[in-house]
Amino acid sequence: MSRRAPLLTSSLLITGFLAACGEGVTYRYDSGTYAGGASDFSDTANADDTTGNSGTEDTSETDDGNGSTTGPEATDDGNATTSATPSFTRQVLVEAPGAAYMTATDLNGDGYNELLLTSLTLGLGWQTWSDSSIYPPIAAGAGHILSRNGGAPTSGGMGTWTATEYFGDGDTVWFPNQSTVADVDNDGINDWIVAAGFLAAPYGQVIWFKGSTSGNGITFDTTIRSLEVPSYGDLLQWYHELVPVDIDGDGDTDFITTNHDSTPYDEGTSRVELWLNNGVEGTASFTHSVLATGYGGALFDTADLDNDGDLDIVLPQYFEDTSLVWLEQTGSNGSSWKAHTINNTTGRGFAAKVVDLDGDGNLDVVYNNHNHQASDVSDEKVMGVYWFEVPAADVIHDLTNWNDYMTVVYEGFQVVATDPNSSGAPGVFDVHDVDGDGDQDITMSGDGDEGLYLFIQNDGNVFEPLTLATGMQQAGTQVLFDIDLDGDQDIVWAVFGDWTAESALTEWTPDSAVYAFIQQ
Repeated sequence: MSRRAPLLTSSLLITGFLAACGEGVTYRYDSGTYAGGASDFSDTANADDTTGNSGTEDTSETDDGNGSTTGPEATDDGNATTSATPSFTRQVLVEAPGAAYMTATDLNGDGYNELLLTSLTLGLGWQTWSDSSIYPPIAAGAGHILSRNGGAPTSGGMGTWTATEYFGDGDTVWFPNQSTVADVDNDGINDWIVAAGFLAAPYGQVIWFKGSTSGNGITFDTTIRSLEVPSYGDLLQWYHELVPVDIDGDGDTDFITTNHDSTPYDEGTSRVELWLNNGVEGTASFTHSVLATGYGGALFDTADLDNDGDLDIVLPQYFEDTSLVWLEQTGSNGSSWKAHTINNTTGRGFAAKVVDLDGDGNLDVVYNNHNHQASDVSDEKVMGVYWFEVPAADVIHDLTNWNDYMTVVYEGFQVVATDPNSSGAPGVFDVHDVDGDGDQDITMSGDGDEGLYLFIQNDGNVFEPLTLATGMQQAGTQVLFDIDLDGDQDIVWAVFGDWTAESALTEWTPDSAVYAFIQQ
């Protein structure tokens, strides 16, 4: 039995969770416990700032009196060594209605990243009034390339940035989600590919922009091309992201994706799908197939979990009963798969990444759910982030779950919105060495709980929780790179903002922005 998707109501324009659209609704960070030792979450920094124009106005937080924001500090429990806590200042990079997802890539070959930004919706849209299947009349989304004016910095500083639109409201790309760069048409040059759709407007699309060489870098043309997507009866599915892989080992790029064909009125089905590249030089030619039905519907990752030489898939399950599964590839070239349970006690699965989190040379799975404390299902009352050591190859296939390999990073996010069918936490996360001490840390959007969080890994695999900002409703993707070229990792965060049916009566577009958190 699958879980019912969150429904649109008269009080919400954007509902649900980031697995599908990148955003939840309105939450706040309250309090919680810290699994690695005692912690104090009683006092968090506020983020009541004003936004500037294209990053020209400094919006640094000054909650500690020194122009930096540091979250609640964990208390050493005697079993771990706590490293110096990083601090950040916050600035507006650009204002961009609907900002949700980003991908960092160096397009011009100068060794400095540009940002591919997708905006879920630009607000209310006149063209949707004539389409009775879309309620309320939500505008299509947009895609921009964010670039630093003048290129890579030569004297430090974030500088000012410009957003160049590649598609917009008139192009009717409904709810563009996570994008990536990969060679779609087998010409040896990366292209820009975007997954799109959501239950509010379930017109699932996979679009791409052709790349061409330009000096030492690449540029994308503005012609919207599409991969053909299947239709399942009367329902049109919506896609969350496309993960580029070489599933058959032939040297070209294939794509794995998850989708769901739920609408505000139909529960729908989750699927895992494969676009297998036919290898036609200079042509986007793919053979589409469904890898699994009844699985998917969230943000996933691929890796060779059982060390047999092929890729497997790690799948959080938002719509289905099992929280987290892995699909073992049992046939050649993605022809057959077998599902195994990783966890079934953490409620609605949301996102997963396969990394070596503890630095022992072996793979781990980092995972978070997307729950609500008022749920009538006991497993869906606790909201947290977890990691699992991947079991050894000689036992992994026989396990009924990985609970003995599970560690809690943090539990205790708190959702203020009262309806558990329209809200949840936490949201999108990433894994990087933020503080430069050689181990992996976790950045995380609270989704609608208004928080942006950093979990610093200290000795003993103990995580210190920090609140980087509050007042950040419906935060989306974060990307990490050295934006001011001072030798440390900075964080760039897309924040959709607090935009509901009520606020849309006076604000036709979301008050969204992309923020830079500059490490001091």
